[in-house]
Amino acid sequence: MKRKGILFTVIMALLLVLTGCTSQSKQSTKSSTPTVKTTKIEAKAYDSLSKSDRAKVKFTFKYYLDDTSAGVVSVEINNRTDKKISFDQSKFIFKGSHDVKASKKGNVTVSPNKEMTIKRLFTKVDSSFFEESGLLVYRNDNFKLAYVEQNTKVFSSDNLTNKTLISGYKEFFVHRAAWDKQKADYNKGIYGNDSSDSSSDTTDDNSESQNQTATQTSSDSKNVVNNEEEAEALVEKQNGSAGDVTETDPDIGAHYTSYSYDMVDTGSGERAYWVRIAIPMGDVSSYPFNWTVFPDGRVEQGNPSDN
Repeated sequence: MKRKGILFTVIMALLLVLTGCTSQSKQSTKSSTPTVKTTKIEAKAYDSLSKSDRAKVKFTFKYYLDDTSAGVVSVEINNRTDKKISFDQSKFIFKGSHDVKASKKGNVTVSPNKEMTIKRLFTKVDSSFFEESGLLVYRNDNFKLAYVEQNTKVFSSDNLTNKTLISGYKEFFVHRAAWDKQKADYNKGIYGNDSSDSSSDTTDDNSESQNQTATQTSSDSKNVVNNEEEAEALVEKQNGSAGDVTETDPDIGAHYTSYSYDMVDTGSGERAYWVRIAIPMGDVSSYPFNWTVFPDGRVEQGNPSDN
């Protein structure tokens, strides 16, 4: 009995020692396992960033010809902030002789201290866009990205402090605002309309006038335009001299011109001549008025890509 008691005591002691070691080992293992916390970075819209953060985001725009020889513009975005930034691609706008919206849609995000390139942000871009002052913005003028440097293919947000580009764009945009008003008035039929009261015209007179108009329209639709000179002459015949359309002094030298010696592709897939009015502005020219002239004599306002 005495031996059994001693044996029982030894076994219990060993169990207590083993239990204590196991418990200590578990505590040691538990305490040595590090706790990892993952923090999800929420993307902030570019236009909601502070001015100081926006200054750390750099943009570089590049114009080039794609595989089909069509002009396109890509943008490289360099995010030097510690924030994840989102962009709505459709909100990139080129402000030149007229506003051109980006061809892309959907949101993209740029991680902190990373770069991203959006290819073909603008498509079907005519090289003449870079022959005059312009500005690339996000949403509106409050978020300037880069000025267009005339006759160059690469321009970045580093030029936003260039005083020459700033003053040149301001002067250009003052003229553009005036031209936009003239075009709006022109489209409304203000120029060249007879302001006299025609309420006393008889039904017969109206019928005769309508018949003459229909005959003239039918005749015009049969015109055949064989080259850019005939296209320019047709536009001038319908609209008057370039000086009258732009309401500029003859000394300014506004004149009709063509984008190319040959026809270009239109938005509808046809071929047509691109006639413009050029207004000299120092070493460059502005082209505030554009027409698309088809070989059959049809004339549509706007660039060929819009018709």
